Formats: sequence, structure tokens, C-alpha cells
Amino acid sequence: MAIVIGNQVYGVPAIELGDAFGFQPLDDDLTEISALATTTYGRAFLTQADASAAQTHLGISTFVKTILDDADAAAVRTTIGLGTAATQNTGTSGSTVPLLNTSPTFSGGTLAIQATGTFGDVQIRRADAHGDNAVVGRVVFRGTDDAANNQAFGEMTVVCLQDANGAESADYRFATFQAGTLANRMQVGGGIYHSSATGGDKGNNTINFGAVYDDNTLLTCMAMAEEFRTKGVIDLDKWDALVPNIEIPERIETVPVMADVEVERVVDERSEDGSLVRKTIIVTEQATQIELEPVWDEGGNGVDAVEHLVTEEIIIPAETIQRIHGTARVFKAMCDAGFDPRDPEQYFAKMRNDEALPGMPTQADWEQNGLCMGEMFSRKWLAMEMLAIVSNAMWLKLNEHDARLAALEASKR
Repeated sequence: MAIVIGNQVYGVPAIELGDAFGFQPLDDDLTEISALATTTYGRAFLTQADASAAQTHLGISTFVKTILDDADAAAVRTTIGLGTAATQNTGTSGSTVPLLNTSPTFSGGTLAIQATGTFGDVQIRRADAHGDNAVVGRVVFRGTDDAANNQAFGEMTVVCLQDANGAESADYRFATFQAGTLANRMQVGGGIYHSSATGGDKGNNTINFGAVYDDNTLLTCMAMAEEFRTKGVIDLDKWDALVPNIEIPERIETVPVMADVEVERVVDERSEDGSLVRKTIIVTEQATQIELEPVWDEGGNGVDAVEHLVTEEIIIPAETIQRIHGTARVFKAMCDAGFDPRDPEQYFAKMRNDEALPGMPTQADWEQNGLCMGEMFSRKWLAMEMLAIVSNAMWLKLNEHDARLAALEASKR
């Protein structure tokens, strides 16, 4: 400011208008800001009370805010619920997360628990067009031998025998290593059979194996033994000795505890005048002992009781079950009754009378329905051997007749 008097200009001290009138002192940055075309959104951001409010104004969700205040990566993983798998590498073995597009190796056991009332399965699927006689799935059981080799010890395999739609067929094969060699030991198709058994799978409800043993005894018969063929003797002691006794070791069993209980029974009794009178009587009976376990609510009040069966452990002593050779006794009883399978006339007479091969179960035997598989197999073997004996006797007689015929023809020359 200046004062002009006439033609004279007089200067006066400078006045800081900003200080005197509250104006903002001149500032380059403020000048730049004042030239900006601000918006309502931008001006509202400048008025937020704190960082959280500013984040909300920017559209940051509450969940994202919980991540922004985490100090490190571990805290972020905790916030977003990641477990230890988040820090593991992927791989096929060891402490890695397995990849399902490879063949992972698990060093620990795997436990699958299915919820009650639902159905679950584990599937091994071969998805290609494999055709007939192709392996569709295999489970291999491996271990370590004494040379630290990773060794297979057994396999379970399913083989598709026929893949025609509507006529699919397969068998289940169980194989084990014996003396270092893997071989099928049993197959399940329509029936149970061994791959080397003549005829293979004989169909539903059948078993086909080359030999059957009963407690270490091959179920053979007595008709071909020399003492019978030459002397007609059946040594029961010899055959019984080939059938070992059943040895049942001492064992502990859990059984329910029995107790005397009084129960009411309604009975009808006849009075002196002959009429029936219905009465309620108290009788003592043996019943399983029950104990009650109280059930409490959260406030400590009894609300129910659960019944538990009271049990105890008892020791069952060791037991030896004496066994005898049943088929040998059947054979001896036949012979003691006068039957001699070495005589063709007796053999065929008995066959006609029993309507069965001698040695095989008769109709009466079948009606009793008491033959187990081992007995049936042994009786069949007995019948086959007696058939062989009578065939041999007829062959000897035929040779004898041939010799006489030859001698007679020679004498006429």
C-alpha cells in the first residue's frame, strides 16, 4: 500500500494480510491443489476419521481389513484358515502334498471311516477299452525282505473275462509268493477253483481243486490199501492215526453275568370246584444283569439313565476233541455186513440194491442231510477205488478166460 499526497507518493510499512485477515499464506503446493477439479468422492475421503473408516470409504470389506493388519505371512494364513498344507510342496512321496495325476507313494496307513447309514466304496477303475481277458484292477501287498529289497508278497487281481454289454464276466484271483515265485492260489468266478484244476470254473455254488485235505490228512480211502486187497483187512487204528485230534487252546471269553430276579407271571390254575382261576405269582428266574448309568444335563440334573449289560471274563480251559476216520468205519461196516468189493457179483448186486455206487451216499444218507464236504469227497474217493477194485477183478477173470480159451484152441490143433 502507498499514500499519495498531490504528486508525492509516500510508502508505508507492509501489512501481512494473511495474519491480519486470516488468509492462507501463499504456497506452491496449495496453489497446485486449488487448481484441481475435485469430486465429492475425493473430498469425502479427506474427512474420514481413521484408517478403518478410510478403508470402508474405499470399499474394502471387513474380511479384507482383517488381512491388512496382519504382521506377516504366517498371520495371513491363520486369518484365512490355511493349514500346514499351504506351506508344503507337491510331490509323489515323502512330506509333500500328493498329486493325483501321478502315482503317489504313501508312507503311512490310510483309514477310511464311513458314516453310519450310508454306503461308500473305494473304486479302482480302468477307463480304456481293454477288451476280454484284461486286468482291470490289482492290489499288491509289499514288504521288505532281509536284503532290504522292496518285495511284493501277494496280489489280489480282478480280470475281465468278457466285456460284452449285458454279459460282463470276471474273476477274482489271489496270488502269493512261495519260494520267490508268484502264482495264483485261488480264483473266484462263478465258483471257487484253482487255475490248474481240471475243468476250471464249474459255476455257481461249486468248488474245484485238485486235492482236499482235512486237518493235514488227504481225504483218501482204504480200499486200495494192500492189507485189504490181499487179506480183506481194514485196520481202523491205522486210519484213525491219520486223522489228528482237534486241539483247542485255553482262551478267555466275555460272557454276560446272570442274576436271580423276581418276575411276575400270570397263570391259570384250576380250583377245587374245577373252575379256572387266574392268579399273579412271583417266580425267581435267571436273567442277564443290567446296570444303569445316569445321564446328566448341563446343569447337573439327572435326566435319564442308560442300561449297560454287565459282563465278566471267564477262562475256557484247553480242550482236545478226539477224532476218528469216519469213512474208514463206513467201509468196515459194509465189509462186516458181508459185502466184498473184490467180488463183481456182490459189487453189482449192492449197486442195484442201493441205487448208488457202493461207497457213495445212498438216498437215505442224503435224506439225513448230514454230510460235510470233506465226508462227501472221501466217500466219492472210496467209491472210485472200489470201482477200480471190481474192475481189476473182472480184468483178472477175463485174462483167466482168455488163457483157458487159448489153451483149448491149442489142444485142438
